[in-house]
Amino acid sequence: MENKYGRDEADAHLLTEWEGYIGSSRDGMHPLIHYGYDDKEDMFDAHSYNKGGSILHMLRKVIGDEAFQESMKQYLERNAYTAVEVDEWRMAVEDVTGKDMHWFFDQWYMQQGHPLITLAYNYDEATHEAIVMVKQTQDASIMPAIYQLPVAVDVYFEGQEKPVRHSVFINQRQQEVRLPAATAPALVVFDAEHAILAEWEDLKTPEQFAYQFMHAPLYLDRYQALSILGAIGYEGLGSVVEKGLADPFYGIRALALENLDETASPEVMAKVVTLAESDPHSEVRATAIMALTALGADEAAAVARKAMQARPYNVVAAGLTALSELDPVECADAAQYLENETNSDIVAAIGGIYANSEDTSHLPYFETHLEDVDGFAAINFFESYGVLLLQATEGAVTDAVAKLQAIGTNMGQSPWRRIAAIKTLFEVKEGLTEGSTARESVATAIKAIKAAETNPQLKSIYQQFGDE
Repeated sequence: MENKYGRDEADAHLLTEWEGYIGSSRDGMHPLIHYGYDDKEDMFDAHSYNKGGSILHMLRKVIGDEAFQESMKQYLERNAYTAVEVDEWRMAVEDVTGKDMHWFFDQWYMQQGHPLITLAYNYDEATHEAIVMVKQTQDASIMPAIYQLPVAVDVYFEGQEKPVRHSVFINQRQQEVRLPAATAPALVVFDAEHAILAEWEDLKTPEQFAYQFMHAPLYLDRYQALSILGAIGYEGLGSVVEKGLADPFYGIRALALENLDETASPEVMAKVVTLAESDPHSEVRATAIMALTALGADEAAAVARKAMQARPYNVVAAGLTALSELDPVECADAAQYLENETNSDIVAAIGGIYANSEDTSHLPYFETHLEDVDGFAAINFFESYGVLLLQATEGAVTDAVAKLQAIGTNMGQSPWRRIAAIKTLFEVKEGLTEGSTARESVATAIKAIKAAETNPQLKSIYQQFGDE
């Protein structure tokens, strides 16, 4: 991905992989080299894929691109058409690099978990040193107490074009890193290559995060800074957002749009209109349309109407959703016109509009398009179906329950659709009158879905949907 689309795109994908693994680890962890599975399908999880890919990426950063590629070449050629163990991969790396790599493979391949790291910063005026206090806080009873981490650290100084890079090795539970600095740094970026799979508590000041957004070069530098500044309501967020709207990477432009507020200047809002109409990436155009709508911009309705004539579908869906707030009558006509579309974004958007209408004559639309949605769109669409079912007769609810139960108990359906089915049934049950026939049929369907589920992660998630 880095080779084809650039470093920003690759790092955005890496962040998604990290989030997938860390999220799944909340429901249980196992080593990457895992012999304790009950079914072959258990191997196809976020440990094998998300974590496995992240470990390969870390190894690439530890030994360098050239050594990584040569190691892979030797491993594949030497072991072609044979059964392999992880040690053969390790030995290929060691043969190429001439280094003992047991420490890396033991902690990342053979043991479960990942580090939880807290970073704190200081400056020692007497010794002219920047200080980073690195504390590993992961639970030592279930994962390594200490991860050994080769890390790049960038130190930025005001008026200096490029940071000074230092290589350090972390091998203590709590470790003070001291780096030469004639003056107090403007910023210190620990793990400057952003390669380590970890959960971070980074105790920079808001001003340091703002400096990081303005000066540090990588997507993950900018993403972290803007996300944190937006979450804490930083006083100077406006200037950070304005710069973010002009960022070369679409992911940062979209994130900047999500952090706009009513204090945005007319010049900034004009820029948002331009992004909504002509940004080269559809995600930015769709996000800009929703931002204009949320902020009540005068141009919002005109931009939404223009989006309805556009492609791709996520832009059309954003325009349709915006019109549902700005011009419900026109939106109803547009939704009816688009009813035959099967794109997930369009289907989910129309579903939301029909749910808000509370008009049960739209129920056939949901039944027609239940098979057309997956992923987050399925969760949104099924939820809208449930909202409208609460306005329907008991007979209509019972018919819908059978359809949702069929989806939830079919292991051939995607996990997203199975989760959407049981979540919707649970929400419908909570909204129905205690003791009603329809409520009993919903409770029975939920039991059936729980009994049929084979995915351990989904079983864990299903616990939140009651004991009935």
